[in-house]
Amino acid sequence: MSDAGYQPNGHAHEQKRAPATPLAPDKADRFQRVAPGRVQGALDAIGRVGYLADSRYAYSPAEAEQIVRALALAVEEVAHKLDRTPAEKTPFAFE
Repeated sequence: MSDAGYQPNGHAHEQKRAPATPLAPDKADRFQRVAPGRVQGALDAIGRVGYLADSRYAYSPAEAEQIVRALALAVEEVAHKLDRTPAEKTPFAFE
């Protein structure tokens, strides 16, 4: 038997899983309650970023591509979090 993954508490290292406790249904209920508002808020914020395409603003194709890339990376980070896999966070700034 290998000692790889041994931890002092005697349990082998495993991926994090939702606990099988009475709290899990409450967490699922909370997720169902909170998620729609947060997702809608994010969608609204992305819509406001779209207002930058208005003729009141001047921007280069490179700046537009940087914004699109930053938004795509943010969506990728959320996807990794929801899959419970780590993702690298990248702050936005024009190059």
